[in-house]
Amino acid sequence: MTIEVVETDKPEEWDSYVKQASHATPFHQYAVLDLLADHTGTDLHLLTGYKGEEPVEVLPLFEMKRGPFSKIHSPPNAAEIAHLGPVRLHSNGVKQRKVEKDHRRFVNACWEWIETAIEPDFVSLWSSDRYTDVRPYLWNDFEVSPRYIYIIELGSGVEALFNELTKETRRRIRNTDEQAYEIIEGGLDTTQLLVRQLQDRHEEQGMSYGLTPELIAEFHARLPDEQLHPYCLCIDEEMVSGLLALEFGDTMHVWIGGVKTDTDLPVNELLYWHVIEQAASKGLDRVDLTTAMIPSLADYKSKFGPEPRVMFELRWESQIWQATKFGYQHLPKRGHKLIQSLLS
Repeated sequence: MTIEVVETDKPEEWDSYVKQASHATPFHQYAVLDLLADHTGTDLHLLTGYKGEEPVEVLPLFEMKRGPFSKIHSPPNAAEIAHLGPVRLHSNGVKQRKVEKDHRRFVNACWEWIETAIEPDFVSLWSSDRYTDVRPYLWNDFEVSPRYIYIIELGSGVEALFNELTKETRRRIRNTDEQAYEIIEGGLDTTQLLVRQLQDRHEEQGMSYGLTPELIAEFHARLPDEQLHPYCLCIDEEMVSGLLALEFGDTMHVWIGGVKTDTDLPVNELLYWHVIEQAASKGLDRVDLTTAMIPSLADYKSKFGPEPRVMFELRWESQIWQATKFGYQHLPKRGHKLIQSLLS
């Protein structure tokens, strides 16, 4: 049986499919996708593959026009999200051969829809670590590049999880006077302060940061309270640092926060360990520490005993896009800015 790909404009229907997927993220929810499209000035396309009347896979796409080019991203640029991309729905009881056939047919049907409806020059999809079979994209002339995130599996219990921390991290947590600080779960004000801290930190390094306090306010307005966990560490009732964790399905995703501080307390070690404890107490299976691609961040996050998990960037480029890139490499420097504005 063939797979038919349909673009939906029904938020409730979309979210019902996302809930069926074991590896969907909070960012796959319609409220977030719609917000990200507004924030990035892109057109949102929600594709669902049906086998008869049964949904088998979904794919959110963000389309952007840049000069003569049409681009597709998932997640969109400047969203500060490590992974989004396609999501396969549950296939309990279905034989592996049929699962693979349906998956390949979905990718083929999606690509046919994309070529017909959008005619893109550039496509970039970032999968999650649980979306492991990317062969159909290779067979459709995509380039597949590995990217890594850190995942903590929580099944071993809190004591065993604590023992997975590095010796130095365990010592710093144990030796910190519990009366010297307080970790609380805050609200919107906490998250907005985290974003401002990160904006300042990026500006100090001459870099931009894609999130704003205004955008975060919309996240808080659109997501249910039980998904949002803004943890902040306070000293003398003043917030020093914090982490925004998003709970969805069986996973706690650590998304925003963790800036360096001037205090002598091991602030971020205490915060990360608190998130791990909280996720375990909720009966979740995993904590997603997000990117492990920056060496300095990977060195820091490895203190907490995570495992590096591979996710994939699935990239396709048209011939004219490739020719433009080639031309960029051979242009005088004064022409680089114009080409960069088209390719970014």
